[in-house]
Amino acid sequence: MSGNREGGLRAVETNKKKYGKDFYSKIGSMGGKVGTTGGFHADRTKASTAGSLGGKRGKKGYKFLYEKDDLYYYTQNSSGEVVTFKK
Repeated sequence: MSGNREGGLRAVETNKKKYGKDFYSKIGSMGGKVGTTGGFHADRTKASTAGSLGGKRGKKGYKFLYEKDDLYYYTQNSSGEVVTFKK
């Protein structure tokens, strides 16, 4: 059982003995081939939008409030004052 590091290493060894040295490459390849959604690679605008949203929400110490007239409005967590950033 692979409940810890030692068990995990033994499981890897057993799988390679049973199914060959490239066992993990094979199962990884199968998973990649059966995917149908395409993810971010298929839709670059989707990736851009997600990155933009994450960037807006990820400012350290600030919480994103709203976007208006080419400005992003944030509130600073400690003081509560509203801060603006240009797009």
